[in-house]
Amino acid sequence: MKDRNNHDAKTEHVPDAFKKKGGNNNNLLNSEASNFKGLGLRIGRDSPKIYEKTIDKLSLYMSMQFKNGSDVVMCQRAEEYGDAEAPRIPDDPSENDKYVWEYEMADYLKSKKVLKENLHSLYTVIMSLCDTEIKNLVRALEEYIEFNKKLDSMMLLRKIKKIVYTGGGDNLHVRHNKANAHIGFMDLRQEKHQDIQDFRDQYMSIKKVCDELGLTFGRCKSNARALLKIEGVKEPTEEQLKDALNCVEEEHHAIIFLYKSDRQKF
Repeated sequence: MKDRNNHDAKTEHVPDAFKKKGGNNNNLLNSEASNFKGLGLRIGRDSPKIYEKTIDKLSLYMSMQFKNGSDVVMCQRAEEYGDAEAPRIPDDPSENDKYVWEYEMADYLKSKKVLKENLHSLYTVIMSLCDTEIKNLVRALEEYIEFNKKLDSMMLLRKIKKIVYTGGGDNLHVRHNKANAHIGFMDLRQEKHQDIQDFRDQYMSIKKVCDELGLTFGRCKSNARALLKIEGVKEPTEEQLKDALNCVEEEHHAIIFLYKSDRQKF
């Protein structure tokens, strides 16, 4: 059976929405095609890493091409629709308070409308970034008809992310993705001239992949119980134990990060 990853390596993926469509090509369209070249949403051994890069590029695209693009980026990062809090009018308002509230409310409603329109447009962009296999798996979902009718881009993004990280139900891909993420952690080192912030972003990106795949490091219950014992908690609740495990894991990653950074600099 021919290995899909070898095929992917030979032919770089260009999202459907940015493919050339005849002789009169729009310059902007060609520019976006080059920006997303080699990226896209697909299943493979390196798909979680490519997914993160694609989403980062998509965030930049939205902030530059969409009106009030930062609002769309915030929703995309939270993977859910997030509406700003509506302005409130003070109790016993003055005429000036009423005027200010009316102005702010009009601006709020306008921004809300723009955000919804942008999220609907984003649905098409996200689908265009998927390869045929991802599209078919999405369309086969039980909830597809409902969120497709609403152009719910955040629901679409969550479903695609799950498919990409789990290999679409193919356990072989899940195992390879976990192994590659683990190897990525082991091989990661700060390069000689690499900025510490850039290295931290790289580290957190790999950690995010591990979190999505259910890979955890340093979540040792005995260490968590020892930490709680120091704080005087001998019989911790499930919530206390969970919080302690999070602290232990965070400290574990902080130590790893220090060891992997360029210690000649720091």
